[in-house]
Amino acid sequence: MYGLLVPYDKYKKWETDMHKNFPVGIYGDIFCFFESRERKYMMVGKKIKTASNDNPILVPELTETEENEIKYSILNKFGFEGDYHYYFVIN
Repeated sequence: MYGLLVPYDKYKKWETDMHKNFPVGIYGDIFCFFESRERKYMMVGKKIKTASNDNPILVPELTETEENEIKYSILNKFGFEGDYHYYFVIN
């Protein structure tokens, strides 16, 4: 996935400001989930490709336009900005 880690205090502030729980799972075209059991960070981004035991794990390369679309979507939905990275996510 391509996205960013949102610290606990930032997503809790979003919950307070919006008067609702931060979404976990799919939120439109964005995927949100806790990066650990400690819930110190919420990972927010877009799933890019799914791998299985039948195919190797390859790091997809997004175009600058695709990266900017993801950044804009997260900024528009949640108001979050930061350092974006590629992450391997295991469900």
